[in-house]
Amino acid sequence: MKEPEQYFFHFSKAPYKEKRLGVLLKSITGDRSQLCLIELAPGTETWHVHDHEQIGYVLSGKVTLSIGDIAESLGPGDGYRIPANVEHGFAVSFDSKLEYIEVFCPPKVENAF
Repeated sequence: MKEPEQYFFHFSKAPYKEKRLGVLLKSITGDRSQLCLIELAPGTETWHVHDHEQIGYVLSGKVTLSIGDIAESLGPGDGYRIPANVEHGFAVSFDSKLEYIEVFCPPKVENAF
């Protein structure tokens, strides 16, 4: 029997999943896009590259985001776009956790829970 299609997601009731140390994630994954609610612990640093376009919006906290060789400090209300196959990294302030929303296209398999 085929599982019914899921149309509604209650992020406030869903627990975060630990993607890796210091990285917590909740996601909605469709056929061609993915929305993620992410928390990074204070002081977390990441640096990586992937085949997915990534668009984000900072809800709370402070981060220095590097995209290629350009870096900028971002806080609540700031957004960004990272093209596919461009190396990028997040360096979260030690003052507080970072909370942000991201959209991936196409969906990242490792973010689908």
